[in-house]
Amino acid sequence: MIVFAAWDILTSSCCKLGHLLLCCIYYYVEFDIYASLEVHAEDTIAAGRLVLQKFSEMMDEYIAQLQPETFKNWNFPKKHLISHVFDNIVLKGATCNYSTKPNEKMHG
Repeated sequence: MIVFAAWDILTSSCCKLGHLLLCCIYYYVEFDIYASLEVHAEDTIAAGRLVLQKFSEMMDEYIAQLQPETFKNWNFPKKHLISHVFDNIVLKGATCNYSTKPNEKMHG
C-alpha cells in the first residue's frame, strides 16, 4: 500500500533514484503476480515475460544510477534465476508445484 501512496511523493523530477526504486518494486510485484498464477495460458506467459523484461530494464537502470555511490555487486543467483521463471512454468507447470524451501536449510 505504501508503494502506491509514494507515487505522488517520489516523482521522477523530485527524486530520480527513489522513483526508479518505486518502478522496480512496481514491476517486481506485477511479475510476482504473473509468476504465482495457479493456471497459465499462452497470453499470461507472454504478459509475464513482458513484465519481467520491463523489471530487468528498470533494475539495470537503477543499478547504473546507484553504482557510483555504493559499488555494490548486483550479480547474485536470485537475480539471475527469475529470468528462467516462465521457461520453467512452461516446462514444469505453475510455481505452486515446486519450491526453493528445501534448499534453504543448507544455509545453516
